[in-house]
Amino acid sequence: MLRQIRGFTFIELMVTLAVLAIVLGIAVPSFQKQIINNKSLTFSEEFAAALNYARSQAVKTTKRVSICASSDGATCTGSWSEGFIVFQDDATSDTAEAVTLGTIYRVWPKLSSAGTFEVKRVDSKTSKDATFIRYTSLGTLAPIEDMSISASVKLTGCSGKAARKISVNFSGLVSIQSDDC
Repeated sequence: MLRQIRGFTFIELMVTLAVLAIVLGIAVPSFQKQIINNKSLTFSEEFAAALNYARSQAVKTTKRVSICASSDGATCTGSWSEGFIVFQDDATSDTAEAVTLGTIYRVWPKLSSAGTFEVKRVDSKTSKDATFIRYTSLGTLAPIEDMSISASVKLTGCSGKAARKISVNFSGLVSIQSDDC
């Protein structure tokens, strides 16, 4: 007696592969969008964490502590998207117009290459780029030109509310708000 061999026919295999291709064609772009959105959120959360760390170091050490953009992790050069450092600021006063690099407490490397990262000093009438953010020994924002800090962070290709606006008020508190990509 001969046994009948069971298996897939060529047509069944082709239909299965076609369905799989359609499902992957729909799922992969959506998954990539989710990855970009998560990276955008992570980038802004890292910056907020750096601000909170700088403030806590200022209170802990009772010294001025600043955060600035740093492309090399050792000096205040480059743009915010290239990384940033938190350091003891040996400036002569809380209102000094420039930082004086002291002990570096922590370095944040470049987190992403594609996107926008703007840090500005703002008041009710004006807005201008901020090259550094200084905290006083009390953990308050240094009164440089009596302006608070506003940062906008989003990655290219994000969607929905995956961008963030980060604000630092005069008391030094950091707040985060969702923003449209």
